[in-house]
Amino acid sequence: PKHREVLTEIIHAASSEGAKDLRARQLRDALGSIVLDGVAAGEITTEHTPETVTELILGAFYALMFNYANLDGYPVREQAHAMAKLLGDSIAPRS
Repeated sequence: PKHREVLTEIIHAASSEGAKDLRARQLRDALGSIVLDGVAAGEITTEHTPETVTELILGAFYALMFNYANLDGYPVREQAHAMAKLLGDSIAPRS
């Protein structure tokens, strides 16, 4: 329960006026950079734009954090593992 409280406070602080836009852009830019590196290395599909892949990963992250912070008994570890597998399958280049 303490972890959920801390996560909720972090999300709240990060979304406060003035910090919200900056934090969201920093997270998006950092993840986008990782995706671009993956595309360049041939480890991420080029069927979709890097921006779309970034949005997919961010959406999964936000869903996990939201559910963990708000749903009692949410199996965050199991869901994170399942989501990572799904994302990996979804963004891997097709052979």
